Amino acid sequence: MIARISDLMENYRDDVYDLPDRAPADPGRIRARVAERIDALRLTEPAASRTKLPRRALRIALLAAALTALLSVTAYAVYQRIVIVERQTQATDMDTGETQPLIEVGFEPTGDDPVPVLPGVWEMGAVPEGFTMTDSFYSAGFSTMCWERDGGGRLDLTYTKGGNEPGSETLLPDDVVEKEDITVNGGPGTLYTIGEDGNYRSLLWTDEERGVGFVLTAQDGADDVDLISLAGSVTLTGEKPAVSENTLAAIAELGDWAPADLPEGYGAYFDQGTPGSLYGGTYSYVRRFYTDEAGNAIELRCETAVNETYAGYVENYRSGLEHPADQPDAVCTVTDTTVQGQPAGLIEYPDGTPLRLVWLTEDGTVAFLLSADGLTSEELLGLAESVTCLAQPAATAPAAPAGSDAAPAVKDAEAVAVTPKPTERP
Repeated sequence: MIARISDLMENYRDDVYDLPDRAPADPGRIRARVAERIDALRLTEPAASRTKLPRRALRIALLAAALTALLSVTAYAVYQRIVIVERQTQATDMDTGETQPLIEVGFEPTGDDPVPVLPGVWEMGAVPEGFTMTDSFYSAGFSTMCWERDGGGRLDLTYTKGGNEPGSETLLPDDVVEKEDITVNGGPGTLYTIGEDGNYRSLLWTDEERGVGFVLTAQDGADDVDLISLAGSVTLTGEKPAVSENTLAAIAELGDWAPADLPEGYGAYFDQGTPGSLYGGTYSYVRRFYTDEAGNAIELRCETAVNETYAGYVENYRSGLEHPADQPDAVCTVTDTTVQGQPAGLIEYPDGTPLRLVWLTEDGTVAFLLSADGLTSEELLGLAESVTCLAQPAATAPAAPAGSDAAPAVKDAEAVAVTPKPTERP
């Protein structure tokens, strides 16, 4: 039986996230860069691993996916029209030097005008009898869930914003026995049958209007499931992702930080985080997203500070080593400023629009990375000034009687957010 999503995340963390030692590189800077890329890296693995490939071939495929993801930072803008894209590529085994041809299928935008919108929460309305959801994961631009059936059968549904690196599938050409062009909800789709026994099928389709791509797979005895009709039952719910227990634990460790004065029309959409205690460490992070009706997004990232000052978070942009994911050739500027009386760094695109604002708490224990679609630099600075701690970290906050207004609320968690912490380096 293929490992569940949470197990895959943990195994992939152990295999991929250790960076090579680079003395005299600044370990804090390396850790900050890993944290920034962590979502793009970690989410390539589940899509690739679902194909039942030989162990060595699977390892090659994962290397290719990881190397591709390393080249970009997750961006939050998606495109109104996207299409399914198939690429012929290859990967090299790091141990033997042997190359392996691969097919990478995923989703790409068809235009140049980004529409800042999150993919929302989609559900499969016609889950076949006997299947029960066993795993789910939600992030800002990528979500995946799994259903399994006693006696055999597994279904996985993944959806992603257009142009997002996670969500693609990596296949071995020799294993693809059939490729069909089909229709889902009136739009084009592609169905791959993989392996001589046909026990692994992967169906890709898009919602072009919303710029969302979908991958629905059936395996491990689910060959009796009609994937095309099942895909037709996938609809947008209008709901928000549930808050996971890991996110609640991370908030408890860092403190409950949030902007007190959101721009008009914005409301809380989604929180995602991981406590340091999950991996026996001290690094925790929380990503808080706020959106308006047009789909514009604000992200406040709070994390255990991995640099003594904000400078470690902006230095790569200041030196020109880092570039925005949506403008890989753009050279950003860094302006030294203040937020709530603390030194801060404002990263801006060449045209002066803000990419990110970074500052630390007065005691240097928590770092903030604030970004927003559609706000000016002045508006972003104003928003940062309103960020406040609604509840102190659990370790320092006075205990509240159970059931009192001050006691932390316990919420049901449908999603388990498993994000590796940055690699510790001496």
